Amino acid sequence: MKLLLILVIVATAFAEPILKKQRISGSGGFLVDKVYFERNDEVLNAPEVRDIFEINREFGQQGLTDGDIRPRRQETRNSIIDTTYFWPSTTIPVQYGNRLGLLAISGIEDARQEYEMRTCFSFPDKTNERDYLLYEPLDGCWSYVGVQGGRQTVSIGSGCEQMSTIQHEMMHAIGIYHEQSRTDRDGYIYIDTNNIDPDMVYNFDKYSYEVVDNRRVAYDYNSIMHYGDTSFSNNGGKTIITRDPAFQDVIGQRRTFSEGDVTMINRMYPCSDPLRVSYTCNFEEEAICGYVQDTTDQLDWSKFNVGVSDPKNFNSFVPLVDNTHGKADTGSYMIFDTSTKVGSEIGNLVSMRLKSNSTKQCLEFGYYMDLVAGSQAGLAVHLGTIDQSNGDILSTVPLVTITGDHGSYWNTERLTIEAPSKYKLVIVGKSDIYTDDAIAIDDISILDKPCETSYFTVNDFSSLLASTTKGDMIYSPLLYTDEGYAFKIMFYPHGTSSAADGYMSMFYAVAQGVNDDNLLWPFYNQVIKMTVVDQGPDALTRMSEYANYITSAAGAPNFDRPLTEVNSGWGYSNFMKLSDVMNTRDFLKNDAIVISINVRDMNTFQRDHASRFAEPAPSVPIMRSSYDNSDHEDDHEDDHENDHEDEHHDISGPIIPCKEDEQDGIPKATVAGIALGSSILVFIMMTILLMCTTNSHKQALAIVASSVTRPNHQTPHFNNLSYETEGKPKK
Repeated sequence: MKLLLILVIVATAFAEPILKKQRISGSGGFLVDKVYFERNDEVLNAPEVRDIFEINREFGQQGLTDGDIRPRRQETRNSIIDTTYFWPSTTIPVQYGNRLGLLAISGIEDARQEYEMRTCFSFPDKTNERDYLLYEPLDGCWSYVGVQGGRQTVSIGSGCEQMSTIQHEMMHAIGIYHEQSRTDRDGYIYIDTNNIDPDMVYNFDKYSYEVVDNRRVAYDYNSIMHYGDTSFSNNGGKTIITRDPAFQDVIGQRRTFSEGDVTMINRMYPCSDPLRVSYTCNFEEEAICGYVQDTTDQLDWSKFNVGVSDPKNFNSFVPLVDNTHGKADTGSYMIFDTSTKVGSEIGNLVSMRLKSNSTKQCLEFGYYMDLVAGSQAGLAVHLGTIDQSNGDILSTVPLVTITGDHGSYWNTERLTIEAPSKYKLVIVGKSDIYTDDAIAIDDISILDKPCETSYFTVNDFSSLLASTTKGDMIYSPLLYTDEGYAFKIMFYPHGTSSAADGYMSMFYAVAQGVNDDNLLWPFYNQVIKMTVVDQGPDALTRMSEYANYITSAAGAPNFDRPLTEVNSGWGYSNFMKLSDVMNTRDFLKNDAIVISINVRDMNTFQRDHASRFAEPAPSVPIMRSSYDNSDHEDDHEDDHENDHEDEHHDISGPIIPCKEDEQDGIPKATVAGIALGSSILVFIMMTILLMCTTNSHKQALAIVASSVTRPNHQTPHFNNLSYETEGKPKK
């Protein structure tokens, strides 16, 4: 069987791939040549990305506590300690309000996926469950803390659509307060009340150990639940001073979960493994992550310990740093031994058995391929189907083949694959007659989700900064969305002429492509996400900097069919601080940055996923009542919330209020239950008469309605892994 495998790999490893993948990193880097430099201010800024508390301040506090928490009646503020606020399961059903915008939906989809990647929480679509989260586009960003019972609103208003903001509100919903509310916070931060309006100081309350529990997680400056250092400032000054100055610019990050956030969630419920599977191998450990040599091939892969292994045992062109750390005397990688002069020999490195819970996976790895001119040596990765009883490889399918000289750089390769539930990877090296060929591999990761649409690498970043000034712009290579639309990224290393000092700028520009005649124009309802990738060694715990927006007529004519080579850009002048790129996380590694772009077509989302949305508002006469039809929600579930439900839902039928209840809102569950037809209309009118008499009658009707519309049992869920972006083949 192994001999057969070798023959298959030799025959297919370096055959012409079915789909030619665009090579976007090469000798010298694509983006350091002077020919790319331009002065171009034909760009427009998307709506500014703002923090939760800035957004909510615009609408007033509206009864919120701690900036974005909707208190329930007789709030006890003990959600982390009091287990009655815990959800009974880590499977929490969700539903979308029928007026929720497409940008918000995209952010929620990403947040649901991120929870499954990092925790054991799943947020499947609601069916007939009693307790669930309802995402509504009300004023601002806010949530209740912990389970409230029945329908539980999470507000994702205008400006709140970023994935990280939604993750923050969902952490409240599962029962977690802000980081700076911790009992021990004064040992780590100082609250400067001189810069806070006295009426806003209550937002900085801290809670005793009788109220909250830190779950043995150290104070987390990186938490997505931490205020920024100017939150609730009345004069622009800092309201939070970190005791350790190194964290002053860290607090308030809105990228994604910190490792502390994940630990808090997983200890709170508790969780074991996340629902989606991930693997990262940096070849640091002695067992090299379970990879083994194929004993029936001709050549071997060897572990190279930087600063320890002698390059002379291989050749003088092997990399002197690894891809993981990019530092001298640190780390290790796997080197393909080409010290023999016999060409066309194969060496296979085979993974242990891997698993997946998803239909698509993102495979990423770092490679180094510095070849002699004309060398036919190369690198390939194959997917191996296996015997489920003993793990033997039965057949292989080529995933990617890389040939040619790629310079003395560590490069990144990333692609979406479709692996079975159990499989193996085979890393294949092929030699030529040249002993000075250097082929190495490092940092293999597989995440249970599709990769983002495109990416490109900017090598020699420090040289790029030295050779450009504010206003200098460079184009990315021509890239394509999954639907076939061409685009380029306009990248300003020092920012546009109008950017704040110290920021770099980034814009998405629709470009002419080979598919333009067959595409629908204009390019609307596309969620554009631009990211500077955190290249940390563990792909699962990266905290990349990103911003996104949705294309619309507001950007016309930028999103019309391009009449010239490229349209004007639409994006952000103040995309990211250069100091963050240079000094925080692993945005800069081996003097290179990676820019990733994801484009999600939202045009058919509501049609294709109609079951995820709440029923639209009825066009029949309805009544207003001070009582919800659920005995599991607050009696008064917030007049403000009901007011906005009326504001966001058109009602064509007349409203027949009871005189004593003219100010109260109509609960959605009651509305949905009433929208039945002409025969039910008679019942509605009788109900109105009854409800206009006494409160006791109202209460009785509410109980009856609740018993009819809500089952008294929790339907078991299965983990929903289906709401990932399904990739389509490029045209």
